[in-house]
Amino acid sequence: MALALVGCNQVYGLDGTTLDDPSDFEPKDCSAVRFNAPMPIAEFAGGDTEFDPQLSPDGNELWYVTNPNGPYEMFLATRPAAGMPFVTMKANLTVEAGVNKDPSMTADGRRLMFVHIASDSFVMEVLRDDVASPFGLPRIVAGLGNRPIGAIDVSWDGLRIYYHEENGTIHTLWFASRPTRDAPFEGNRMLFEDVMFPTVSADELEIYYNRYGSARLYRRVRANKDDPFGPEEFILDEGTDPDIAPSSNQLVVGRAQGLAILERVCPMK
Repeated sequence: MALALVGCNQVYGLDGTTLDDPSDFEPKDCSAVRFNAPMPIAEFAGGDTEFDPQLSPDGNELWYVTNPNGPYEMFLATRPAAGMPFVTMKANLTVEAGVNKDPSMTADGRRLMFVHIASDSFVMEVLRDDVASPFGLPRIVAGLGNRPIGAIDVSWDGLRIYYHEENGTIHTLWFASRPTRDAPFEGNRMLFEDVMFPTVSADELEIYYNRYGSARLYRRVRANKDDPFGPEEFILDEGTDPDIAPSSNQLVVGRAQGLAILERVCPMK
């Protein structure tokens, strides 16, 4: 099975300010619903070499990162329907190999962001016309400043981003927003210290993360996305690099034996 990720440059002619039909992707309120126990995904590369997962909105694309030989490499696993096994392949994003990690996708499945590590670390994005089309060429996401970015999570509509800055053993959580999906981010501000690998639910009422040097998973919640997050609570003893699917009903984590999915049933609006 093959998937072309190069070409389709006409994607940059898309109107980046809107989704096709925002009502199709508007997030549900899931913050009161707990995830079930982790269910392992069949290993692709073996053990703890798989991390940084991201599920597509329909759950049939699983982006992840592996480093069996040292450098970071991004891979894509696909399946025809939920419950079926994934088939995996290397994701050729036409940027320098071995330095791409932490993919994050918008709820329409048309925009994928990831961290690119070169002499500096910065965020890149690729776009596509629809979920059946190939991605276009990568471009740098502007407005996040000149800081070493370790991991990201983009909001369901692509207008807000949460990211952690890594400076040695010091890891801080930052937030920025932009007026349209093709504008630079602005208003960067720090939210928390000692936060790594953040992922935020689609309604932005929950944030899940790790702390430095720990494989434990933590969560904070808030009543409104403009409010500060509440106190920290422990969620899972072994769950690294968490990522909530754009649907908010699935959470993918890394574990000692590879990736695992946690699920929940969110209420209908």
